[in-house]
Parts: sequence; structure tokens; C-alpha cells
Amino acid sequence: MDFGLLILLMLVLYVLPELLKRRKHQKYEYPHIPQPVPPAPEPTGQEGATKLPAMPVKPQLPPEVHVPALTKAPETSPWEGKLNNALLVNGVIFAEILQPPRAKRPLVLRGRR
Repeated sequence: MDFGLLILLMLVLYVLPELLKRRKHQKYEYPHIPQPVPPAPEPTGQEGATKLPAMPVKPQLPPEVHVPALTKAPETSPWEGKLNNALLVNGVIFAEILQPPRAKRPLVLRGRR
């Protein structure tokens, strides 16, 4: 019963107005698009003389700026002479300590495939 009422309601609200609507059978008319007007010839100072096209103007750049901090010699590495075996061993130990726990790292078996 509910499904039939739904179909009837759909017919009344959507289909019936479309069927009763008066349709005008007018053909679509495209709008008039005017033809482009050719540009008028430029007047020249002398009759019969040809005018050369204007050369593009090159923009003027500001004067070059020299920054003394950027022009000096490149610096040496900040680690030069400060890295020794004790620091390397200490770095490896801290890398192992700061890793995630072994339970959260996957076990990778190398050699078997």
C-alpha cells in the first residue's frame, strides 16, 4: 500500500505537470555575431614610405650589489679536528638507546629467502 501511494504521489507531482505543460515549438535562433572590423592603416608622414616596426625597449636593471659576506672564501667544516673514536662510539650507543623498543621493530632475517 505504501509503495503504491509513493508511485501515485510521484505521478501527481512530477509526471502530470510535464504532460499538461504547453510546449512552444520554437526553433532556437542563434544570436547575430558581427564580423570583426579590420584595423585602420596607420598614417605615415610621407606617402608611400614604409614604417618599420618599433623595437622593443630593453628595461633598465638596477646597478649590481656586492655583498661582502657572500663574496669571502668558503669556510671549512665545523667538525674539522673535533671528531674522534670516543665520540663515534658514544654516538652509536645513543642511537641504540634512542631507537624504538625492540618489540616495536620488525625482526628482519637476512640470508634466508
